[in-house]
Amino acid sequence: MSSLTVANSPAEATLRRDLLITSFVAITFSVLHHIDHVIRGNHISWPLTPDINAFTFSLLIYPLALSDVFLLLRGHLAAGYALFIAIGGFILVSVIHISPWAIEPLHEVYHPHEPNNFGAVLAVFILISLIISLLVLIGLAIRARLVAGRW
Repeated sequence: MSSLTVANSPAEATLRRDLLITSFVAITFSVLHHIDHVIRGNHISWPLTPDINAFTFSLLIYPLALSDVFLLLRGHLAAGYALFIAIGGFILVSVIHISPWAIEPLHEVYHPHEPNNFGAVLAVFILISLIISLLVLIGLAIRARLVAGRW
């Protein structure tokens, strides 16, 4: 069976719904994180400035994620595609923000908001929530593969 086969069984419909909800959550936290970048004014680039950096490339997640949402809404259980997007997003966000090689470590997420402690805590909450939602999406995509027997 192709990974683009329409999911008709109740179990696959539930998995598709769970993937869809988690994808929307991850996309929402991603949008909020990008908005936070703009509010902080650090580590931004094209289309807001002429420079190109990781911010620019991270915007590519939206057409990929929205095409996954489109497939899910059309009834396809594209678990492999969801897994690819979630792993890619997780690696990108983790390497940039929380790895030993971070180019924008956590202090650069919260310090620009000081002395507004609420803004600093909210910025870190959004980032951690994005990472957690991507981990949940990875787990759901793997579960979908195991239950449906296809990617």
